[in-house]
Amino acid sequence: MKSEKKSNTFLLIVYGIMAVLLVVFVLQNKAQIDINLLGLKLAGRAFVVFPVLIGIGFFSGWLFEYIRHSRKASREEKRFDRRVRYSEE
Repeated sequence: MKSEKKSNTFLLIVYGIMAVLLVVFVLQNKAQIDINLLGLKLAGRAFVVFPVLIGIGFFSGWLFEYIRHSRKASREEKRFDRRVRYSEE
């Protein structure tokens, strides 16, 4: 029970630090900005535009890894099927 209580306290401290950093980030990046990215024009407050761009980056990285993993799994399944057919003969 005590270790659970300590981890909850630790998480609350970490969340508190993250919240303070988020408030500082928002206050320092209130300026209006315009970004032109491959013909896509983004305009807005910096504290909104930056996380959106970072989110797009994370999503594209996840999507690439998902496609790569599914192709690899498909190849492994085909190889397994060939082995099973060979062993049945």
